[in-house]
Amino acid sequence: MMTPTGVEHSRSKRQFVTPPTGRRTRREYRRLSDGKRNAFHTVLQTMKTV
Repeated sequence: MMTPTGVEHSRSKRQFVTPPTGRRTRREYRRLSDGKRNAFHTVLQTMKTV
């Protein structure tokens, strides 16, 4: 199979970024406060437009 010239493919894992606290916390959607839920939706909308 031919590969296109000038294209590099990497099968490595994505970069893991640790938050400043050193821990991630998982939260259920229904448990988010209104402010955090709105912030979550804003981030999702931003990701869709980029």
